[in-house]
Amino acid sequence: MFSALRQHSTIYILFKGEKPRLVTGKVESVSEPQQKIGTTMGAFGQNYQSFVNIVATDPDGNRYEFPGMRADLSIENKACNGQMAVISESRDAMISEVEGMLSSSKNIIDSLPYHESIVANCQQMLSALNPQIAKEQERDREISELKDEFRGMKNSIQGISEMLNTILKNNNQQQP
Repeated sequence: MFSALRQHSTIYILFKGEKPRLVTGKVESVSEPQQKIGTTMGAFGQNYQSFVNIVATDPDGNRYEFPGMRADLSIENKACNGQMAVISESRDAMISEVEGMLSSSKNIIDSLPYHESIVANCQQMLSALNPQIAKEQERDREISELKDEFRGMKNSIQGISEMLNTILKNNNQQQP
């Protein structure tokens, strides 16, 4: 739990996003738990929760501040230095978080063929339902084929030009 953290305790910070990264830091300071009224009502009135403010640094000297961390949790999502992050004082909790992230991404990658099939079939259905779309797709396909043909012709002409230049050079060198 965050309330158990002390100076020099290890803390894990997982920045999620396009390029996730994990920072292992050391706690610089932890405030005393502060009581605030919680968001849920207890059976006997207001529900109070404890919060702590945590400041940590990484081995490179970067500073991370986490105000208002729930004291009774060991892992929490928070904004950190302008990015969403998962903060934990438990290595095992962070391992579970990273494994969950990995599993989720693998499931998405594994479902790629299914979604590619859906896209192809939907395009075929739209073509059947709307002749204008079919015409546009046919036009795009023809333009693509013409571009490929043009590239081939351009490469052939460049090859012929290089051969002619080589022949002319050889002829000029052979003439006295």
